[in-house]
Amino acid sequence: MDADTSRIRLAALGHQTRLSVVEALSAAGATGRLPSDLADEIGIPRNLLSAHLLVLDRAGLISTEQRGRNRVLRIVPDALIGLSEHLAELGRRGRRTG
Repeated sequence: MDADTSRIRLAALGHQTRLSVVEALSAAGATGRLPSDLADEIGIPRNLLSAHLLVLDRAGLISTEQRGRNRVLRIVPDALIGLSEHLAELGRRGRRTG
């Protein structure tokens, strides 16, 4: 993963509400969640949730599937794993040069 992608993803996850969204979607697994259920679960208005979902989507951390009139939200596991691996590599590199 390149540094720019890491920065974008870290910035997206750096907000408490967006991290809560990712945690809730992670707990939901492959089933995903409806935005209305997600808003109720984390306790924020639906219009505010939409703004946070846009940031997470642009960062490549969540995906949306249209099912009839509903949208199902899921995390993108590979995006989180890639970010984790990038951070781990930075740690390993720091250990080698330190």
